[in-house]
Amino acid sequence: MNFVRPLLALVFLAIATYVGHRLCRALVPGLDGARLPVERQVVAPWVISIPAAFLSGTLLMTWVAYIIAWFAKDTAAPMATANAVVISVALVALGVIRIRRQSNGRSRAAPKGNDLDTETTETAEETPSRIERRDDGTAKRPRRPWVDIGVAATGLVLGTVLMFHTARLDGDTLILGRTAFGDLNIHLGMARSFSAGNNFPTGYVAYAGTDVRYHFMFYFLVGNLEYLGLPIDWALNLPSILSFASVLLLLHAAGSVIGRDARVGALAVLFFLLRSSPAAFFYFAQLEPAGFVGRIAEVLRTNRFIGLTGHEEWGIWNLNVYVVERHFAFAFGLVLIGILYLVRTTGLDAGPPLLRRLRGEARTPASSPDRTPGETAS
Repeated sequence: MNFVRPLLALVFLAIATYVGHRLCRALVPGLDGARLPVERQVVAPWVISIPAAFLSGTLLMTWVAYIIAWFAKDTAAPMATANAVVISVALVALGVIRIRRQSNGRSRAAPKGNDLDTETTETAEETPSRIERRDDGTAKRPRRPWVDIGVAATGLVLGTVLMFHTARLDGDTLILGRTAFGDLNIHLGMARSFSAGNNFPTGYVAYAGTDVRYHFMFYFLVGNLEYLGLPIDWALNLPSILSFASVLLLLHAAGSVIGRDARVGALAVLFFLLRSSPAAFFYFAQLEPAGFVGRIAEVLRTNRFIGLTGHEEWGIWNLNVYVVERHFAFAFGLVLIGILYLVRTTGLDAGPPLLRRLRGEARTPASSPDRTPGETAS
C-alpha cells in the first residue's frame, strides 16, 4: 500500500477523534473518571476516553460531511467539497478552542505574591485535587493497568485478524469470507456509490428506485475514506478494527465500573468473546472419535459454525456478526457510552468491589476469638 496517498484519510480520522475528545470533555467531563480519586479509578481514564473520542467524533464529522456533500451534490465534486469544508471548520474550531483556553488560563492566574488566592490554571482532569498519595508523596496509580493494556491489545489484534481474514485485497482482487460476502458485497456497493459515484440524493444500490431503508452512514464513512486515499480493504477494515477494539474497551470499562473491580470487566470481555451457549459441550460430546485426544483433534479440524439454534451456519450467535455487519460494533460502542454515562450519573460506580473476596481471603466468623470486640463481619 502506498503510504503517502492515504494520509488524508488518516488525518480525517485523527481530526475526528480529537474533535470527539473535545466534545466529550465539554459535554460529559466525568465520563472517563479522570476527576475521581485514583483509588476509585478501576480502569485508566484512557480506556473510556479514547474509544468515546473516536466513536463520537467520527460520528459527528461523518454526518456533517454527508450533509455538506448532499447540499453540494450539484457541484463537480461533492465529496471533495464536503471534506474540505468539514476538515477546515474542525481545524479552525479546535484552534479557537485552544486559544480561548490559553487566554482564560492567563486571565485566571493570580498576581504574584498572593499565596492565599492563587488559582491554578490546570484543569481538574490534569491534577485532581482529591488524589490520595503514598507516604513518600507520590500519587497512587490506577489498579491493574496490565488488564487495560491486555484488553486493548486483544481488541486490536483479534479485530485485525477477523477483519482482514474476511475482507482483503490480493492484487486487484477483493477477497471476501465465505460467511461474509453475502452482506459485504452489498455494503461495499453502497460505499463505492459515494467514493466512485454521486449517490445524492442517496438511494440503496441493492434496491434501485427506493429510499435507503438500511443502515448506510458507516458505509458512507468507508466510501469517504476510500475517496480520501485508502484502499477499499483498509477503508472497510480500519474503522471496523477500531470499532471492535472500542467495544472491548468500553465493555471492559462498563463491567469494571459497575463491579468496581477490573476483574469484572475482564470477565465481561472474556464472556463476550466466547460462545454464550452450551453448544460447544454438546458438539464435543457427539463427536465420533473415541477418547479425549481424538475429540480435541476433531474440534481443531472443524470448519463450520456449530450450534443448536436456527441459522447457525450464518455465525450470527458468535463474533462472525461483527465481521458480516461491520457497522454493528460502531453502533454498539455508542450504546456502551450511553450505559457508562447512566452508571456515572446514577452513582452505580460507587461502593465496595463486587469481587473483593475473589483472591480467597477467608471471612472471619463472627464467633472467632481472633475478632476484636465491636468488630463487625465484613
